[in-house]
Amino acid sequence: MRRILYPGGSLDTGDDIAAAVLEYARQLARSETADTVLVPGRGVEGGTGSVEFLLGPASQLVSEPLAFSGPEIEDAEFVRTLHQRASRLAGGPGRPDPFTGSDLPGATA
Repeated sequence: MRRILYPGGSLDTGDDIAAAVLEYARQLARSETADTVLVPGRGVEGGTGSVEFLLGPASQLVSEPLAFSGPEIEDAEFVRTLHQRASRLAGGPGRPDPFTGSDLPGATA
């Protein structure tokens, strides 16, 4: 589980969901565009639902590990959709990342 922190709040969600949100936000920022997405997760009171995020060049998101013993929040369709959107923004597989110079996902400078 991960906690996505944003100005004014946080959302607890699954590892794959958090990774997909951050990658999509990164690609939106690189493309100097924005989008809104409903991110599935668990609120501070423990109930599950969705939070609408505005993602773009000015997004300030942090994802941190969360010690939680309950079931992982998963949404394979949501993750797949964000990966597809991020890939389209990046120009598809094989296009080098201007920040890392690599065409490998997750590579760092």
